[in-house]
Amino acid sequence: LSKRRNIGMFGSQSRQTKGDVVDKARAARAERALNKNHSALMIKIQSYCRRYLYMTNLRKEVRSSIDEFNEKATQPTEIFNKMRWLLFIFQRHIDHTRLEKLCRQILSNMTINDSPKLWYVTLAISNQYLPAWLYQAKKLLQICCEQLAIIKINKKNELEAMQLYLTMLVTFSSTTSWKLMSSKVLANKNFRPVLEQICKQIILHLINNEFFKNIKNFLWNNTRSGEIRLSKISLSGVIVIIRRAFDVCSKNSKLLTQFMESIMAYPALLYHVKKLSIESLSEFRESQVLEVILDTYADGNRLSIITTSLGGYYSFSLLGNLIQLSQCSDKVWVDKLATFKSIIMYLLSYCHDQNSVKNSNATVHHPLFGWCSKSLSSELQDSVPLIGQQFQNLWMPTAVQLFFNDIFEKSDEVTSDVVQPKKAGESSKKKKGLFGRVFSKRQIKEFILPSAKVKTDNELIKRVCSTCAMYNTAIATLPEMRTDILTDDIEMYQENKPFTLDELVKMATLLNQMVFYAVWRLDVFTSSKATGSKYSHEYKQMINAGHMLLMVLYDRNCRRSFTPENHWIIRELNYTEFTSAINEGANRSYVLLRKIAHVIPREKRVDLFRKLVADDKKSLGIFADTSTGRPSHTYITINRRRLLEDGYEQLTQLPAEAIKRTIKVQFVNEQGLHEAGIDESGVFKEFLEETIKKAFDPELNLFKVTCGDEPRLYPSPTSYIHDNHLSLFEFIGRMLGKAVYEGLIMEVPLALFFLNNVLGGQHSALYSSIDELPSLDPELYKNLNYVKNYEDDVEDLGLTFSFDEDVLGKIVTHDLKYGGQSIPVTNENKLSYIHLMAHFRLCKQLKRQTAAFIGGFHSVIKPQWLQVFSGPELQLLIAGENTTISILDLKKYTKYLGGYHSKHRVIQWLWDVLKNDFSEEDRCKFLKFVTSCSKPPLQGFSNLQPPFTIRFVEAENEEDREPLGRVFLRALSIPNRRNQSPSRLPTASTCFNLLKLPNYHSKQILREKLRYAIQSNSGFELS
Repeated sequence: LSKRRNIGMFGSQSRQTKGDVVDKARAARAERALNKNHSALMIKIQSYCRRYLYMTNLRKEVRSSIDEFNEKATQPTEIFNKMRWLLFIFQRHIDHTRLEKLCRQILSNMTINDSPKLWYVTLAISNQYLPAWLYQAKKLLQICCEQLAIIKINKKNELEAMQLYLTMLVTFSSTTSWKLMSSKVLANKNFRPVLEQICKQIILHLINNEFFKNIKNFLWNNTRSGEIRLSKISLSGVIVIIRRAFDVCSKNSKLLTQFMESIMAYPALLYHVKKLSIESLSEFRESQVLEVILDTYADGNRLSIITTSLGGYYSFSLLGNLIQLSQCSDKVWVDKLATFKSIIMYLLSYCHDQNSVKNSNATVHHPLFGWCSKSLSSELQDSVPLIGQQFQNLWMPTAVQLFFNDIFEKSDEVTSDVVQPKKAGESSKKKKGLFGRVFSKRQIKEFILPSAKVKTDNELIKRVCSTCAMYNTAIATLPEMRTDILTDDIEMYQENKPFTLDELVKMATLLNQMVFYAVWRLDVFTSSKATGSKYSHEYKQMINAGHMLLMVLYDRNCRRSFTPENHWIIRELNYTEFTSAINEGANRSYVLLRKIAHVIPREKRVDLFRKLVADDKKSLGIFADTSTGRPSHTYITINRRRLLEDGYEQLTQLPAEAIKRTIKVQFVNEQGLHEAGIDESGVFKEFLEETIKKAFDPELNLFKVTCGDEPRLYPSPTSYIHDNHLSLFEFIGRMLGKAVYEGLIMEVPLALFFLNNVLGGQHSALYSSIDELPSLDPELYKNLNYVKNYEDDVEDLGLTFSFDEDVLGKIVTHDLKYGGQSIPVTNENKLSYIHLMAHFRLCKQLKRQTAAFIGGFHSVIKPQWLQVFSGPELQLLIAGENTTISILDLKKYTKYLGGYHSKHRVIQWLWDVLKNDFSEEDRCKFLKFVTSCSKPPLQGFSNLQPPFTIRFVEAENEEDREPLGRVFLRALSIPNRRNQSPSRLPTASTCFNLLKLPNYHSKQILREKLRYAIQSNSGFELS
């Protein structure tokens, strides 16, 4: 059989497969679709071309028609039709002049009296035109609003256009100015509600098309250097249309959010309104803007949506406007005071969190927030001082009285302590205000009595707590503003502002008792994992606020006392109970030490400090056996000619632990020979004294002396002349710390501001440089106060935000802020200038030197050990107590060597001379002669290390070994005339606190020789 062959129609063999046929069909369909698309595109292009040509011709005709339009009195229908065509073909950059022409015609016709047929709004009451007119009005005002948003008033025509668009918006957003409303046309017709509803629809359309955003852009475009450059009439018009828009959207939370983000968050808007057009504030008051905001945003979730959208700085602007709005609103919102405070608290906390430093080295300085993690928006740069002035409203008397309204209203009727004759009609009782109610004797007694109980669930307590918490948060969030809030020492001590000193004493008494009771008795700051805290967050906030105010008063008192002696001591505190609590690790004891250590007597705190040092030595094994394996001593060799240099080179590289351990010194004298003797801590004491004396010598230029009656030492701003000056400061800090660690007294008078830096006082929320400036430069402080109280224009003084310093004969200018040399000091910014100047002199100028010294000091003395002391108390710890010398106390803790004893006649003469014959000045010289320090040690001579010792001095040319009989005769106080040497002077070894006293044969000779020795400062060599 043969195979069958595939033969085509015409006899040829077909070689196409099925796949080939499908591909050809697919290609044919694609070609047909492409041709169809080409046809559709051609039709569309032709359509666009025809439309373009039609619109081009139409625009020419419409524009020509409007250009030829006569602006005289015209029928509203004609204006309506012209406007209808213009809006249809409107192009912003071409047709804005034609739009303005028609708008002027509309407004012109609206002012014609008794001619309803010419009024544009007459079409709104016609059933034939109403829908189209309403659409046109919405579109027209929307374009007016958009045009307004891009206007920058630089030329006359732009100013006229701005006024025109504003007038259109004001006119057609309300029926108030429509003559139609009082016309006979509406007589006996119920059109009034309809027309008012039409206006609301127009406004609602504008709001839905970014009305608030357009108004914000308009304000931004016309703001220069933080000031809105609008006339009073123009700004009033803006506020009017804002108020009308607010009335429409006040019940819609979504639309109200737009109002909050664009209007209420506009930087210092209400400040400008108050300044340029104070009457316009009534618009906000009449619409109850604040009340609506409080009702709407009482729920924190809605407020969080706004803050998330705005960010930190614009939330800050919102907060400023809300604060100012509260001061110009009616007091009908007082019942919402709690909500207002919670909103303020939320915004403050949000701003603090957003603008605080968050693990970033690239931080920037904000004029109010201090150091922040984000740079300041250029838009807000010039507005920040104005927002700061809005925040000042929180501390105005009206605001304080409002927030503490309960206390003011419920003031007590109390009987006067002093009975005086009554005048006619005069009551024997007087009403006490805020101060009298809060700081009355009865209130103080309630806190002092052990049986007193604080009812934290009381509504009044809760309201006061929330107010205190709000102010506390405000100060913490705005650290740079506290300088404008706090009074300085002149206002407080001389002018008695805002309280008298007697009132401040009462205030301090109550606050001291209140905080102590909360910390120690109520244990407010302790919480357990199981039950949590027993006290509300608001109550803790109140205690924190009270503690902040208490510490302000205490710090002021430390600088310049205004309270009685021992005023701050709480006698109710049982020290034995307190010590037990510390040993048990009770949290309240540590909180008390951290917050109000001053309630404990200073002597007890010094004992506690010395116990901490002793425990530290024990933990280091300093008193333990040397078999522990750790080195117990460090040996150094010091050339007396290079005392500071050798000490620095050999000790600066040692770890802090080695500095705390025993250091033994081998001196090399001026001849290059090793001095005889073994260092049993006395030689090191001499090394330490001489090293510190040389390091703090102003001639070395590491430290300088303050101006004023009591010169004090502080780091020299020009210490950089030494290449290694920062390392030297760290070394000096270590050496002074070592002296304090060992309980050695160093007569180094440090400036108070520098001591406070060592204690970390600059980190306090209420720290103010201006308060400490007198301890550095009283003359500068006086001059800055002159600027502060200057009644005329401060610009007349020609000051700028800069400081000129004489550095080694060359004038160097420092900017107090960026570009400070070109920023004049004015009445508005003079407070900022004063505080920046004080901050520069006290902190910025000495920052590196101070930090290096503190680093060295804290490497030996832990910062937490010092938190129980004030600046003056730290000075006492370093240099001893500036008090009269108690000879009885010195006598009690004196040791005797070489045959002397307490009953020896020479010793009795000595004590009698010191007590009865020497003046206080002589006694100080004597103490300096034997210990190198003219002040007694803190808490008496029991703490003098080594103890004061008196040794019998051998007669000249005697053998070192002495016959036993002669020692026996001295012990019995039997004079040995042969060994008496009346020409010999007393000498001392200050490193051992040792007095070498010859065995004089008369009291008179002892007195004369001793006085001569101490006045000549004989020391070792004069004998």
